[in-house]
Amino acid sequence: MLFKLFQNQWCIAKNGWSRGVGGKSKWRVLFLLTMLALPIWIFQAAKGMFQAWLYLPEFSPNTLYNFMSGTFMGLLFLLAISGVPIILHYEFLGKDLPLLLSSPIERRTVFQFKFLQAAFFNSTLFYYLGFPLLGALAAATKAPVYFYIIAFIASLFFLIIPNFLSIIAAVLLIRIITVKRAKNLATALVGIAFLLAWTGFQFLRLSRLDPRSSDFAPVLSTHFGHQTVLKIFSVFPSEWLIKMLFRLKDGFIGTAALYFFMLLALSLLCFYLSAAFIDWTYRNDLVNINQGTKIKRHRFKIFPKSAGAVTTTKTILAIIDRDIKLIYRDSRHLTQIFFFFTMMIVFPLIIKNDSGDLGRVWNNYFPYVFLLLFASLMSASLSSRLIPLEGISYGLMKSFPLSSGKIILAKISFSFISILAIVISATWFLAFRLKSPHYVFQVVLWFSPFVILASIGIGIFLGVKYARFDWDNPKRMLHLHGLLQLSFFTSLMFLFGVLIVSFTSHYTNLYAGVVLSSLYCITIIWAGTRNAVRRLEKLEWIF
Repeated sequence: MLFKLFQNQWCIAKNGWSRGVGGKSKWRVLFLLTMLALPIWIFQAAKGMFQAWLYLPEFSPNTLYNFMSGTFMGLLFLLAISGVPIILHYEFLGKDLPLLLSSPIERRTVFQFKFLQAAFFNSTLFYYLGFPLLGALAAATKAPVYFYIIAFIASLFFLIIPNFLSIIAAVLLIRIITVKRAKNLATALVGIAFLLAWTGFQFLRLSRLDPRSSDFAPVLSTHFGHQTVLKIFSVFPSEWLIKMLFRLKDGFIGTAALYFFMLLALSLLCFYLSAAFIDWTYRNDLVNINQGTKIKRHRFKIFPKSAGAVTTTKTILAIIDRDIKLIYRDSRHLTQIFFFFTMMIVFPLIIKNDSGDLGRVWNNYFPYVFLLLFASLMSASLSSRLIPLEGISYGLMKSFPLSSGKIILAKISFSFISILAIVISATWFLAFRLKSPHYVFQVVLWFSPFVILASIGIGIFLGVKYARFDWDNPKRMLHLHGLLQLSFFTSLMFLFGVLIVSFTSHYTNLYAGVVLSSLYCITIIWAGTRNAVRRLEKLEWIF
């Protein structure tokens, strides 16, 4: 029966992928290429670094082992943390759970299916980082073909274990708070954990261990290579996986088989206990999905009892107020906003401008280019979600005493005001931290609103064009090709804006380039909102 459930899920995925004709297939091909680009880049970079560690005499033989051991230890804990909101969604909040649990399928089979489904969607990090590193290890050591096969199979068993840890954490969490609040809290904690990990990697700079890099630090590499793995780490499954692969590489088949069967036994045990644990949770009524649900009474309202006739301004303010509440209630939106805000601050601080050809003036503006880039991506992302954010209440929004243009104006106003406040805060912090001249701060403040508006124009148009009202995750508010076009056209718009400033300042001056680029941004927001209004008038609520 478990096979039948996966067969049905495969048919659903295949039908969703093949739906649509014409230009949509090109965006699906682009999606596949995008998914392959990052793992291939990590594989190539790691392969060259591993070969240097293995063949250069100044490196200890333990350098590669220590790196793989530490990396997969971190992956184990990150996967366990990131799996908590996914487990909560698939095991407790899934829309198909009532149907599956009322079917003549054994309950534990349903929970096993949902567990494997959650493990699959929680393996994205391992796909982008774990598999490329294992492939680079095999390529650098010139391992035989069977090494790749065994490493892949062992990795699949390994992915079961952190998701079982996620189940334990999820059940403990919902004993304290409701499932929906637990999911929001877990999502926020996952965002903070990944943000801290990303920031740590940026400041530590892995290039300091790469002999091919200009940032290479021999002292740090020597110290890293002579570190010994603590014995307590031997109990972690990530250490079993790495030891198995290194013993297999060195030809110790018996020892490698021992670690493989240890990993296999633990993963099968976790797979069995996961379904039993969830089934026990349901049977003993240890969780109540609607536990503690209340209707909050807000003291301040847009429409007080003494209000007169409903005006256009009040209706627009009501839409803005409602969007604020919807964004605030879902921590997944707040986590993404916080992530972009942190990148606005952290990334410019760690980027080094090694080129002296840019000139003194451009060196002052260089960090703010990345701030505006992330502001542009955040603006497009947030504005693209505001139409599908309505969900099943989209029909009510269409019945407002407002034209489509006024509705779009309300959505744009919310995005613009909120993101502009974030960008001003980040700009002020960077100007204070980098001790930038006053004219740099003034130019960035002048140019920021136009970049934000242009990005909002792209986002609101694509949000209307590719809206999905049956979403269960903010990442799925747009169709696949809509998400790809959002990133592509926003980055392209920003690149053209920077090129306009660069070329114009080369022939005249910087301020003329900023003014001309601002006019370019105004054109984009005009075209984007005009087309968004036209499509909104024809948009219907569909799955």
